[in-house]
Amino acid sequence: MLSDNLEKRQGVIEPEYTSHIVWLGYVSFALSE
Repeated sequence: MLSDNLEKRQGVIEPEYTSHIVWLGYVSFALSE
């Protein structure tokens, strides 16, 4: 799954991929509190 995301990033960064990054960042921040 991670490799698929990396391949996508190497190609064209889609808005959907970017929103996934933001969501993961938000979850990581929420869990770290």
